[in-house]
Amino acid sequence: MGKGVTCPSCGGSTPLPDDVRVPTFDCTFCRTTLQTADFAGQGVVTAEGIARHLEGILDMNAQEAVEGAQALDPLEDRNHAMHDASCQLCGAPVKVPLALEEKVFTCGGCGKEQAIVRYVSDEDRAHLDMDRQWEENQALDRLIASGVSCGRCGGHNAVPDDGTPQVICVHCSNVILLGEHVAPGALARRRLRRAVFGLRDEAQARQDAADATGRIFAWLFLAFFVVAITLAAIFLE
Repeated sequence: MGKGVTCPSCGGSTPLPDDVRVPTFDCTFCRTTLQTADFAGQGVVTAEGIARHLEGILDMNAQEAVEGAQALDPLEDRNHAMHDASCQLCGAPVKVPLALEEKVFTCGGCGKEQAIVRYVSDEDRAHLDMDRQWEENQALDRLIASGVSCGRCGGHNAVPDDGTPQVICVHCSNVILLGEHVAPGALARRRLRRAVFGLRDEAQARQDAADATGRIFAWLFLAFFVVAITLAAIFLE
């Protein structure tokens, strides 16, 4: 069922900060300083930063919006799976990384560095990565539909569809980390989806409320231009 946010010093359960960009938080019981990313996952923390930027860009000028997007950390959402193969140089068994971020690997048998594309093409790795993300998203959908059980008391809890990394048990107040039940990358992607759709809806609402001026259309264009830059930086980094 998962351990949730369990303090390594006293075993107490403390909620993550409401804003997971806050790098540390204190255990409620013994005041030990805990690292937010250790529990939420670095990808979830990074996604929160991107999402907050998108949610605020309609109130920024063009320079603030673009510079803010350029300063964002790329989303950490790697494929950690490996492809089993035999070294083409020495025949030793090797595990070839499927992460798109990796270009080479070193054989443990002969010690030679080799290009991953000699074993798995970039196109195949891209397809495998899309399949991975789809499967992770489906798993999150199932968790949202079914709810989650508390690792402390076993009580059933609803799971929101907003990419939140934690749920507070309604029965015993234990902190349930959703990243222990589904891939943290799925939570990060769901948080970004919420931010993008929220930006779209807010821009439309402002357009509906405003007079038909060129300013609102300029903001709408800027918003989606920055979204495009941001997402390109995330997934092409």
